Amino acid sequence: MSKTKNLSSILVSLDCILDTRLGTLAKIDPNKVDEILLTEDYHTRDTDVFEGIDNELYKKLYKSRDTNTLANSMITNIMPLLRHLVSKLNEQAVVRPYSDGAKIIVNLYPYKLKKEEQIEIGKAVASWMQGMAPVSLINMSPTQLSPYYCKNTFALMLMYDYEEWLEGNAELFYKTQMPEISMFVPAIYFNDKPSDVELAKMQNESMSPFQAMESLAKTIIDLTLIDVAFFSIFSEKFKDIQL
Repeated sequence: MSKTKNLSSILVSLDCILDTRLGTLAKIDPNKVDEILLTEDYHTRDTDVFEGIDNELYKKLYKSRDTNTLANSMITNIMPLLRHLVSKLNEQAVVRPYSDGAKIIVNLYPYKLKKEEQIEIGKAVASWMQGMAPVSLINMSPTQLSPYYCKNTFALMLMYDYEEWLEGNAELFYKTQMPEISMFVPAIYFNDKPSDVELAKMQNESMSPFQAMESLAKTIIDLTLIDVAFFSIFSEKFKDIQL
């Protein structure tokens, strides 16, 4: 009898795989998408605030994103990164007897997809993995992804809207900390961006806001803020970007 494989699970949200930020912008004004990509530093932005786009409308539509949003969204640079992470975990499995490599778990939340749509997403992700890792799908809200569940299920997590997960589970972290679990998220300001003066003061006194966020979260999870280009529409210019 063959033993059950002990695969390290990587959770990745569909909002990481597809650039649903651009999908949301396309719902507001399709003509603005090309303009934003051509004239703004989209892949190096530090906020989701876009020139010529009503920010309150954007936030409202992004919060209520749906299959129409997905239809207007494109693959991101997270896919090459995901393949790299899988490769690393598979390499580690050679020398670590308690691990047999990696598997990918795609979280479809908040989208309500037909079975055939789910199958196509699974096939697309599996194709990117080139047979290096099996792919499965879940649909779980931030609160369903409790710290206890995540601690006992995943080795690595990739999220775009991570603040929603942190805030939704805030009262549970005193019971369950998971500093051994890595979480990769975008280095972006979801709330008000500090002014240049405030940023300079923070840097002089201690560290950047992103570094402070990582440090603050380390007791509950190994949070790492990475380049927003990873979570942006696939571009050859950024395909070899490193962590």
